[in-house]
Amino acid sequence: MMARAASLTLAQLQARRAAFDAIKARRALTRAERLEADRLDQRFYIRVWRAQQAEAERQFPRKVQAHG
Repeated sequence: MMARAASLTLAQLQARRAAFDAIKARRALTRAERLEADRLDQRFYIRVWRAQQAEAERQFPRKVQAHG
């Protein structure tokens, strides 16, 4: 009877460990997805900034100064 209780406890511990590992994997996946989203956001904002710079340059071109 005692061996059965011990093996049942071991099975419960193994099930809990598997659930814990699944939660850790899900968190890691979520973190990786969050990092990817941040990277894509940065790329988007860089593109927006470059477009704004190009538009400003088109509207107000810099005057080229001749050195001499």
